[in-house]
Amino acid sequence: MLNLLPKGKLKIIIAPLNWGLGHASRCLAITEKLLENGHEIIFASDGDALELLSKNHPDKDFYELPGYGLKYRNSNELFSLLDNLPGILKAVIQEKGHAEKLSAKLKPDVIISDSRFGFRSKSCLSVIVSHQLNLQTKYSFTRWAGNIANKFWIRKFDQCWVPDFDDSPLSGKLSHGHPFNHVHYIGPLSNFKRKEYSKNIIDLLISLSGPEPARSIFEERLIHYFRHFEGRVVLVRGSSRKTKTNMPQHWEVFDLIDRKEMNKIVCQAKEIISRSGYSSIMDFFTVGKSAQIVPTQGQAEQEYLARTLNGKYGFSCKLESDFK
Repeated sequence: MLNLLPKGKLKIIIAPLNWGLGHASRCLAITEKLLENGHEIIFASDGDALELLSKNHPDKDFYELPGYGLKYRNSNELFSLLDNLPGILKAVIQEKGHAEKLSAKLKPDVIISDSRFGFRSKSCLSVIVSHQLNLQTKYSFTRWAGNIANKFWIRKFDQCWVPDFDDSPLSGKLSHGHPFNHVHYIGPLSNFKRKEYSKNIIDLLISLSGPEPARSIFEERLIHYFRHFEGRVVLVRGSSRKTKTNMPQHWEVFDLIDRKEMNKIVCQAKEIISRSGYSSIMDFFTVGKSAQIVPTQGQAEQEYLARTLNGKYGFSCKLESDFK
């Protein structure tokens, strides 16, 4: 990854999409490598993603970008696409203006944008980070339309970094079979470490993330299902929003948590339930932890990953309806 950048000490803006915490989490892995090599890092994002970045690097400069306003109110991927499309297009246009203004003000050498398709500038090297180069959706129309848009936006960047293996992809067809010639496979991104923590002292870890209201609905379902679970339960909500749900008194509950503590909790967990977001999958894969992965209904990427990884690397696919 570092060999893809210009030589010398660089000023770099890192801008992850605020869609769950996955994009911010894997950008923290990139940040760690860049800081080790003496580069200056500036963050730009919004919402919980920006809060997670600031929680892990409070000494850095931060800039707020317009949010995409993504919502998952419908389990049908076509309706979800139509519901979110206007907000996505508006945000892409707005963030392009923000990128140019920040570039003029800060004069960065590099912009690294994780899935923010408009956050790029002509005045510096602009990199897009994405593992979704070949969208895998249920309907041929959404797959066709999505890949046309994907191709249009990704080609506007100077480089595309794919957090996956070139020869044996963790993300399946998502990161392969694409039409791009500026793609670089940089391997799975996670700053988790295999450390000698006390193992299996947490009986159940529930790790949540993702857009609302789907995140909150799943949270309530799991609280109801495991309310009387005997054993030590840790819930990482993945949101700074307050909940009205009464939590079981014996549970340990965190809203947002820094990556070092999350690394420790994952390694100590006997059983893990998580969304099938790719960044979570990379974290579990990196430390060799098995997990039950549950896709967000209507989110084609998560549904594809859950199907593809079911029975591999210790992952098992579950549906929300399995937790009644």
